[in-house]
Amino acid sequence: MPPMDKEFLNQIRQWFLEYSARFEMEEAGDQEMIELKRSHTLHVADNTVLIARGEGLSEPLALLAEAAALLHDVGRFPQYMQYRTFNDGTSVNHGELGAKVVREAGVLEALGTPEREAVISAVHFHNAYSIPDIEDETAIGLLRVLRDADKLDIWRVMADFYELPPSERSPAVAINLEDRPTYSPEMLEKLAGRIPCRYSDATVLNDLKFMNLSWAYFLNFTTTCRLLLERRLAQRIASTLPDTPEIAGAMGSLMSHIRRQAERINPNH
Repeated sequence: MPPMDKEFLNQIRQWFLEYSARFEMEEAGDQEMIELKRSHTLHVADNTVLIARGEGLSEPLALLAEAAALLHDVGRFPQYMQYRTFNDGTSVNHGELGAKVVREAGVLEALGTPEREAVISAVHFHNAYSIPDIEDETAIGLLRVLRDADKLDIWRVMADFYELPPSERSPAVAINLEDRPTYSPEMLEKLAGRIPCRYSDATVLNDLKFMNLSWAYFLNFTTTCRLLLERRLAQRIASTLPDTPEIAGAMGSLMSHIRRQAERINPNH
């Protein structure tokens, strides 16, 4: 079997574009969600390239990571078409569904079995609460890159969303949480305590912002932290939160952490 190369990667990109185009929807709001996920996928693929380059990853691993990025959210399209939501908790696990779609479509059949299974594992577990305990080191490497690249673009999508006037926001992006000036003290405590937050813990929109921000404590790469700083994504999300001393304190700690991580010396350079 041939290894992953740029020609095969282009074939995967074309397959993704054709696959996602099958889910054209009549309602403008629904079609906007389909286009959001298509655009998100391409941004995540671009982020994998930047992370791989910044971390000095080998070309084979970098190409596999970009392939995983192009395929990571294919489960979102049938999920949204059937359930009209991106909330896995009330519909279906989109990572698991995506792995099933990729396997059944045979889009990776030209790869050797180890590479193919590593990419499918990355698709399957990219949205897991934490990286699972699996023995395949290639799959773990792909997951680390993909999860960082995915978070970087989710931050972009959510920062754009939070800055919109409420009347222009699609409820599906925020898993239908209400935008009230309140928040859950428990969610803020988790952010301040560097404890991972779950979607299921969020009760109002501000809780979702805390969850988004909490991801910064669990990034895998220095390059990701640098990109997060350069793009000012955490600051943009934080600026839409209530102005309280407790939130300001949590954000001060978070930004200090991101800056420290971004300034680490990369051993690969």
